[in-house]
Amino acid sequence: MKPGEDKVYSKLSYSKLFKPLNYVIATGIYTDSIDEAVANQQQQLQKQVSDIIIQSIIIAIVILVIGLFLAIKFSSDLIRSILIVRDKLVLLSKGRLVDKNKTKRADEIGDMFLALDRLVDSTREYIALANSIKKGDLNRTINSLDDDDLLAKELVEMRSNLKRIISETNEVLEKAKDEGDLKARIDLGEKEGMWLTMSESINNLLNSLAEPIDEVQMIFSHLAIGDFTVRYEKSSTGDIKILAENINKSLNQISSLFQEILMTTEAAGQAAQEMLSAGEEMNATTNEIA
Repeated sequence: MKPGEDKVYSKLSYSKLFKPLNYVIATGIYTDSIDEAVANQQQQLQKQVSDIIIQSIIIAIVILVIGLFLAIKFSSDLIRSILIVRDKLVLLSKGRLVDKNKTKRADEIGDMFLALDRLVDSTREYIALANSIKKGDLNRTINSLDDDDLLAKELVEMRSNLKRIISETNEVLEKAKDEGDLKARIDLGEKEGMWLTMSESINNLLNSLAEPIDEVQMIFSHLAIGDFTVRYEKSSTGDIKILAENINKSLNQISSLFQEILMTTEAAGQAAQEMLSAGEEMNATTNEIA
């Protein structure tokens, strides 16, 4: 029984002999005290578990709220950035210039803005090159931002082709103007499209000028040897036709004049011959009378 109680309780005991003094040392504990201690410990554990669960739920709610706030903020930034890029791309697609973003972000959105800024820089370079060509400046270069920039390469090649065409045209025209060489022509090799058409047109223009001059030169060559029978016979139009008609008219008049001169000369010769014959007859008659 427990001290101060009449009820009998089970008890666990332990004893051990201490031989030097021949004492027996013993101790014990009532089993109901063990049960009570275990129950108290279980209650404390349950309370701790409950506290941990409540704390975990509170922490999870806080993390969820923070996560939702960050997700909403990130989504808003992302949507706003996408809308900015979309609006600027729409303006660029309409041929308008837009300002650069000058972002300092180091994430994917920053990369997207940097790519858009490079596109803006490239567009400005293309426009500057086009303005230079419009003003006749064919020496401007383009600062390509990428070695694989096909548009920049095509623009530079177009400028080079135009510069080469103009240079070849100037060379041919200068030969015609300074040297009188009307046989020089633009090389049609490796040309296509409008470049070929323009070169052929210039060559045809030179041909339309050279052929009449060659024809006139041939006429004067015949005139130099006294042949007044040649005429300008090549088909022509416009001012060249008027020139050809005037040349032929002049040749006809010159030929008629020479014919008249020839006929007059022949008549004068015949008259002189008749006068000579008459003189000889008069001399013969005079001699007979004498």
